[in-house]
Amino acid sequence: MVATIANAGSPVKERLRSQTAIVWVLLLAAIPLSRLASENFPSWSLVDGTLVLSLFLVLVAFGQGLVILTGGIDLSLATIVTLGAYLTGRLASDGMPLPLAILLTLLGCAVVGVVNGLLVGKAGFPAFIVTLATGSIVAALLLGVSRGAPAQQSPSQLSSWFGNSSILGISTPIWMSWSSACSAGRSSTVRCSAAGPSRSAEVPPPQSCRASR
Repeated sequence: MVATIANAGSPVKERLRSQTAIVWVLLLAAIPLSRLASENFPSWSLVDGTLVLSLFLVLVAFGQGLVILTGGIDLSLATIVTLGAYLTGRLASDGMPLPLAILLTLLGCAVVGVVNGLLVGKAGFPAFIVTLATGSIVAALLLGVSRGAPAQQSPSQLSSWFGNSSILGISTPIWMSWSSACSAGRSSTVRCSAAGPSRSAEVPPPQSCRASR
């Protein structure tokens, strides 16, 4: 009986020791402690603004997470983000319509991703070396084209959309972040579920799949 209770409690202990549990504990502890730094915390306007500012980090983290889930790594990610910001600002400031500027920016960043995919998936080069090389090359080209100043002013339409638009009282970028999280979680769950039965008994599923189960 004692052994049964001990075995039943072990999954609870494992969950408490997991990284996810630690993050949630720190988050819950930070909420009352933040009151010491600002009397306006917690307030929905402050939380809303923080979530909007961290949106690009959330999207980048999901993208990198999916790459790591497949057993790879992408060291060119920061450079691609910088390239996207530069192209969007530069094309919009030159008078190009914002939707077209965003579309061309996505295509330009996708070209770098395709090059990485071909070199890693088809040519068989290590992802660490390939993405480090492409990131360094794109960063050097970007610095050369921008004459050492790749920072661009954000288009006014884009800034107003991110700062002023809302759905049901919640900023639109937060809805984007939530939908991206659901899509990424669904993709990782489907991949791990499909990978499990197809593997032999000698080859265990990836660590990321075992952690998500």
